[in-house]
Amino acid sequence: MKKDQSSLCCELILPGIGYKNYLLSIIVIFLIILRTYTFISPVTKDYDLEITLIIGVIYIINFIIKYFRSTDVDQEIKELIFALIIPGLDIFIYKSKIFGSIVMSLFFYFLSINTFLSLVFSIIYIFLYKKVYKYKKLAILLIISFLVIDLPEIYLITVKNQPVKIVSGSMEPTLKIGKRYLMNITDEIKIGDIGVFEPNKVYPNAFTKRIVGFEGDKIFFSKHNIYINGVKIIGIKYSAKGNLMEKKEIIVSKNKVYVLGDNTDNSYDSREFGMIDKKYLYGKIVKGLGSKNVLKDTWKKNNFLK
Repeated sequence: MKKDQSSLCCELILPGIGYKNYLLSIIVIFLIILRTYTFISPVTKDYDLEITLIIGVIYIINFIIKYFRSTDVDQEIKELIFALIIPGLDIFIYKSKIFGSIVMSLFFYFLSINTFLSLVFSIIYIFLYKKVYKYKKLAILLIISFLVIDLPEIYLITVKNQPVKIVSGSMEPTLKIGKRYLMNITDEIKIGDIGVFEPNKVYPNAFTKRIVGFEGDKIFFSKHNIYINGVKIIGIKYSAKGNLMEKKEIIVSKNKVYVLGDNTDNSYDSREFGMIDKKYLYGKIVKGLGSKNVLKDTWKKNNFLK
């Protein structure tokens, strides 16, 4: 008996769904949710890479088994299968290598900018160029997958949370050069958090520094120790330079934020460029990315920050 060829394509969208192996579909959906959770949760190690590899293996093995069990796969279906894998791959294999390379390059370009853009590009390509709407079951599944699985995950991992790669040693030993950390985009930032911000319009590159004071807070430096509102900070010794000098109190101005690098001997921060506007503060570091990258923060020893 000839297999339903649209069901074969469905296996590329969600393993098990095309051939009614719903247990496999549930397992894959669970793994996708787990991957997102381990990525965004501040209290859980990030297993994004490991889980992604497991999901990828499931997709590949499941599809290979289903493909070779199918008989008489039409040329049109074969092209659609390659298009579902990578937009333009079907053109590259069956029609024009130049045009196919251009389409694939566009897809990877959008992917490098934003995951959402690459997903939209894929949907447009599949619906308008490959005319997948001719296969109602496949078209409906694509839309459901886009709205229920893909969009929520993209929102959580690219809109509300974003990876940040550390390129300087100003926050050592807390943040290590070359390591990736998760930034939570939020307004709920307090003293002691590691903020991500733009210092000013002239220098728009993102900085990661310790938040040591908001409007009205008093900062005082004495004998390599820093005091915030009269409370001594435990765990880090500070170097006096710039406008934070020995026994000189600083009061944070209205709508401003005072920031310092933990590695104060080698940090460009509010001691040089001054207080930053609160509106330029758009997130905080909450965890290390990667199962082996654990964020060890000595500031957590300070009880008044909890």
